[in-house]
Amino acid sequence: MDDVPKTLPEAYASPDAEYWKEAVHSEMDSIMSNGTWEITDCPSGCKPVGCKWIFKKKIKPDGTIEKYKARQGLWPRIIHKRKERISLILTL
Repeated sequence: MDDVPKTLPEAYASPDAEYWKEAVHSEMDSIMSNGTWEITDCPSGCKPVGCKWIFKKKIKPDGTIEKYKARQGLWPRIIHKRKERISLILTL
């Protein structure tokens, strides 16, 4: 659909902002409850890895909106690597 936002600020500024915010919060709750990420401080000398929100509207067969969906995707680049681990840091 043409009216699906491409960025988080675009989603939050859209007429459907409340639905997109709910979808983002639902995704963050899911990520945190599944233990996908661990909140931590960025190690000295490291730069955070970028990330991107991906938005989609799930449409019913009759053309009405069933659900607003948001998911987190990583940019296809890693700024800083260490042999022993890679740390991903998210800033909202």
